[in-house]
Amino acid sequence: VTGKIFIQLLFGLIQDWGSTPVLWCAGVDTGAYQAINCRLRRPELFAGAIGLSGLYDMSRFMGSEADDLILRNSPLNALAETGIYNAAALAKAEENSLLLCAGQGAYEDDARADTKALQAALEAAALPCHVELWGNDVSHDWYWWGKELGMFAQRIFG
Repeated sequence: VTGKIFIQLLFGLIQDWGSTPVLWCAGVDTGAYQAINCRLRRPELFAGAIGLSGLYDMSRFMGSEADDLILRNSPLNALAETGIYNAAALAKAEENSLLLCAGQGAYEDDARADTKALQAALEAAALPCHVELWGNDVSHDWYWWGKELGMFAQRIFG
């Protein structure tokens, strides 16, 4: 199955599940911005998103924040603009449909700063989120992301 056909099949399956979204997105590092962006751009399809050690300001990688590509793919920049996200659909978001987590240890400085900035942007837009900053021993690596994801999955799916 080619990528395009797979995406079409997946979208068809999502549409067939009915009006209540059941999919959650999760990502780490730059994958966290993609997970959060999926939830923010398509709240009718995704029930929530988990961002671990996320980098949410893509202008640091792709250029000026005034560029449309940046605005549509950088949650921090897009939340400051009107008309990019469906505000009416997002206003119905349930508590904890956006879960953000970052450590305070090695290589987490940018992720921690972006996580705090995204929290502030979401709060300014009156969108609920749950943020946790873990300890100084929590570094930017798979060991911690596995622990964080396991804990959040248990909370979400019981």
